[in-house]
Amino acid sequence: MNVIRFFKEKWNVVSGFAVTIAAVLTKFIAPPEFPNILSLGDGIDYGALSKFIILGLVLILLVPFQLFKRKKHMGWWWVLGLLSLIGSMVMLISYNNARSNKTAFNKDSHQHEIIGVHLLPLARAAVNIQKKALHTDSIPNDMILTRLGPADEIWPKSEISANARDLLLSYLSTITIFTLFILFAIQALYCSTKAR
Repeated sequence: MNVIRFFKEKWNVVSGFAVTIAAVLTKFIAPPEFPNILSLGDGIDYGALSKFIILGLVLILLVPFQLFKRKKHMGWWWVLGLLSLIGSMVMLISYNNARSNKTAFNKDSHQHEIIGVHLLPLARAAVNIQKKALHTDSIPNDMILTRLGPADEIWPKSEISANARDLLLSYLSTITIFTLFILFAIQALYCSTKAR
C-alpha cells in the first residue's frame, strides 16, 4: 500500500514536521499551569501532550492527503483550511478568556493558579472586611489569592478541578484546530502545484 510505504520512508520527516508545528504553536499558546491541582497537575507536561496529539493528527491525515492530492481537490482543502482557521481563532479567544477568568496570579509564588467561582464562607467574610476597609465593591482575584492564601482554602475544590478540566480541554482543542489549519493549508498549496 502506498501510504504504508510512504510512512516507512518518511517517518523522520513526518515526525519532524509534527514537532515543528507543535513548537511553533506552543510558543504563542501557553499551556495551562496547575500548581495548585494535584489530581490534574501530577507532573504531566501538557506541551508534550500537545505534541503527541499533533503527531497523531499528522499520521491520521496521511491517508486522505495521499488519496486527495490532485489539483481538483485544492478547493476542498482551502475550504477546510479556512473553516479550521476560523475555528482556531474562536478557540484561541475562548482559551485566553477562560485562562484570564479561571486563574489568578499569586504574587508570592509567581505563578498563575486555578481558582473557583464562589468564595468559601470564611474567605467571603475576609473579602467583605477588605472591601469595607478599602471602600470598594470588588477586589481582584489576584489580590484575594495573594492575601488569603492557597486557592483551595478560598474557593471550593470541586470548582477549581472543574475549571482546570475546562482549561485543559480548551487548550488541547485550540492546539488541535490550529494544527488542522496548518495541515489543510499546506495540503492545499501542495495540490495547487500539481498539473491536474
